[in-house]
Amino acid sequence: MDAFDHVAALGHCLAARVLLVLAERHKPRTAAKRQLGDATLHRVTDYIEAHLGEKITLAMLAREARLSPNHFSVLFKATLGVTPEQYVLRARLLRAKALIETGSYTVNQVAYMTGFSDHSHLTVQFKRQFGVPPRAYLPRIRTT
Repeated sequence: MDAFDHVAALGHCLAARVLLVLAERHKPRTAAKRQLGDATLHRVTDYIEAHLGEKITLAMLAREARLSPNHFSVLFKATLGVTPEQYVLRARLLRAKALIETGSYTVNQVAYMTGFSDHSHLTVQFKRQFGVPPRAYLPRIRTT
């Protein structure tokens, strides 16, 4: 093989590489963003709603979705825009707010019923989410 053959081979390699790079750039972007299916999402959110007063772990939710914890967490966030932990916290706070508004329970009882470790943990998270402490949602007693 002489110098001319080497140059020609090098030229072919370079041309092939350029074509490969151009083909990669113009590949159609058909890869859809992976998300949880509707049935799986409903199964997981129903589980959360049914167990708000209990400890809910990522492993439990992943098992409900029939996925590994890491894969479930990634798909959950891609589907709803929040992590599973953020979703559970928000669901607990919404349930706590609804229970407090009934006037039937103390804030301490509501904390226990919604899975918070104690009254102060509920109060801190509640204030962070709604801007006011839970007692602001207690019904006012009317005297008229």
